[in-house]
Amino acid sequence: MVGTVFEEITLKNVGDVINVGRGYIKEAEVRQVTVRCIVDTGAATLVISEAMQKELGLRTKHVRESTLANGEKGGLQDSRSRRGAMEEPFHGL
Repeated sequence: MVGTVFEEITLKNVGDVINVGRGYIKEAEVRQVTVRCIVDTGAATLVISEAMQKELGLRTKHVRESTLANGEKGGLQDSRSRRGAMEEPFHGL
């Protein structure tokens, strides 16, 4: 049976996680967001909103062109955390 699959996931700023391990910050200071999302087993990237990008402390590294499922074209942004590394696009990941 084919259907839409949803999952609750937690996205964390990996730089913050690394800094916890190094003792620079406390676990409670790790920037993270828990969201309910659609599972797409064929997806190569994760797309998040610009607001989520800011909440996680990610900056844009570079922009490349991408096409959404509806044919809309836009800029896919690879982002890195200010304290480490993570990937984000369209304002997505």
